[in-house]
Amino acid sequence: VALNACKTIVANDTKDKSASEIRGAIAALLRNGLLREVDEGDAIISDFNETLKNLSLRLLSKTFANMLNKGCLETAIQDNSEWFLDTLIPSLVDAVKNAKDRPHDA
Repeated sequence: VALNACKTIVANDTKDKSASEIRGAIAALLRNGLLREVDEGDAIISDFNETLKNLSLRLLSKTFANMLNKGCLETAIQDNSEWFLDTLIPSLVDAVKNAKDRPHDA
């Protein structure tokens, strides 16, 4: 069950609407740091979006660890290389760049 959940998160399954929505939400959080625009003065929503982004990164970390242990991470990366190259890697690089200001996020 856990492996299927991991594959759902990583794979771009256009037949499964919920899987596509999960991946889209994670991508939006990684790219923009938020699911939707907020007023600049709304600190509570900004903190909430930051928490969601951190949880998304944690979810991906656990997903990749599980897939690596099961021997299917390499195939998932090959099958979804565009998402890894265009979304995930740039987001991870940004997280590392911001590590000085927010070390727990990196």
